[in-house]
Amino acid sequence: MLLINGTVCHSDFLFKHSDIRIIGEYIASIEPISDSEILSKDRYSGQKNHMAHGSISREEAIIDLAGCFVVPGYIDIHVHGGGGADTCDESPDAINNLSAYLAQHGVSSFCATTMTIEEDALMNVLSFADDFHRREPIGSRLLGVHLEGPFLSPVKSGVQSSDVLRLPNILMMEEIESRFPGLIKIIDVAPELPGADEFIQAFSDTYVISLSHSDADYDTTRRAIDRGLRHATHLYNAMCPIHHKSPGPVCAILENQSVTAELICDLIHIHPSLLALTINCLAPDRAVIISDAMRGAGMPDGEYKLGKAVVQVKNGKTDFGDGRLAGSVSSVAEGVRNLVSIGIPIENAIRAATINPARVLGIDQETGSLSQGKLADITVLNQDLIPVMTISMGRVIFCQMPDSSYDKGGEENHD
Repeated sequence: MLLINGTVCHSDFLFKHSDIRIIGEYIASIEPISDSEILSKDRYSGQKNHMAHGSISREEAIIDLAGCFVVPGYIDIHVHGGGGADTCDESPDAINNLSAYLAQHGVSSFCATTMTIEEDALMNVLSFADDFHRREPIGSRLLGVHLEGPFLSPVKSGVQSSDVLRLPNILMMEEIESRFPGLIKIIDVAPELPGADEFIQAFSDTYVISLSHSDADYDTTRRAIDRGLRHATHLYNAMCPIHHKSPGPVCAILENQSVTAELICDLIHIHPSLLALTINCLAPDRAVIISDAMRGAGMPDGEYKLGKAVVQVKNGKTDFGDGRLAGSVSSVAEGVRNLVSIGIPIENAIRAATINPARVLGIDQETGSLSQGKLADITVLNQDLIPVMTISMGRVIFCQMPDSSYDKGGEENHD
């Protein structure tokens, strides 16, 4: 596959007009081109491309991306659901449907995120996720599971089911790992809970341990970081706020260069002014855009379940019924657009959606940026930064390019 004439985000996150050749699952080459070459219509006149059912069906299909931005595939490491599906649905179709939905929003890979549910139900959900993890998906690729709960604080549980919260439990995690080796990627923990120190120390080399739904103060958070905590789930939300005499967990996270932080960038969960300030504090390497989307994302206004909670979705906002937010109906793509709209350089917004989450998961050597030899995980954006094509491991999993971008000639090859 050959992507020509795009404005490509290179591995230094600077944009240059370039062609990208994809062979199999990988990027074979990225070649900068001149403006005059973009205007040339006969550079590849001897070759054709062909689209069939939204996917490339020819070995050397050529796709003209003139006028488009070509960026690394978006990575959403915290998403519960979307398009009517939810990770915690005890159904083999749930993550498959979520995968297809995310592909439409520029996400090439993701971590399916759980809620706090009963242990038997959690094991069923992980079983379905593990099965999906082993198959080639029709949509976005599952990187693993982000375990949001049950090791959370009842004081900051939000819409998480407080009746099934548990203290950090080493034996429970060892059982999960034995049944589903390598599936869990991120574990959320409230570090002030009894047993949290030992839990963090035991697993900090195996998983990403993340502060979440926590009543921890500044000193407790610092101690957790010393023991191996290196991530924060939806910063500001479900944690103690900053006070000038009690800085809380946020300041401990912001000041420590080893800790990354998720941000819900829908301009609802965090005020735009504070969001811009935080991004600039964390930039360029530590900010991570997440959607924290629930099943109502991409759906009409109405009532939707999130875990055991019934959530109202109206006008792009979630409501637990008492004014509390309950996840989002946003996307990583919308988060990128929102950051640019409040003055964040596009390069830093793209980093927060790509290479930064890849670094959180330790997979930045294989994905998260565009360079020769890396996986062909690519998102194509129009001039409004809206995804029009998503590629995951060399497969086109979503395409809404104008017909004019394609030469409809050529023979189909379904090999």
